[in-house]
Amino acid sequence: MSEEKFTLRVPDELPEGFPEYISQGEHSVTLAPGDTVEVDSRRFADWLVRELGLVDVTPAATDGFPEDLPGRNVLIRENLTIEAVKEYTREQLIALDGIGEKTADAIIAYFADHGGKE
Repeated sequence: MSEEKFTLRVPDELPEGFPEYISQGEHSVTLAPGDTVEVDSRRFADWLVRELGLVDVTPAATDGFPEDLPGRNVLIRENLTIEAVKEYTREQLIALDGIGEKTADAIIAYFADHGGKE
């Protein structure tokens, strides 16, 4: 059985003091501006996205999610489809861990501008 891999992109510009090497439990990764890294733990990948601002570019995870969609990383982390998110109400979006009122409003506005729910 093969292990699932998660592909993350490191931002091109990193803040001063940004760590070059990250270790969390049995997982570790070396980070450099603009690099793409692969990790074998969804939990570690989610932590890197949430805490360090890496972008999940795993092909299956990003299918259909535009890069400029507000809250994109949270929606991907929750394993939602773009079709499902288009149908979510404001309250359903706010109920997701990491989506607040402003982001929920921004998601709804994004789909109103880019062809969402009619």
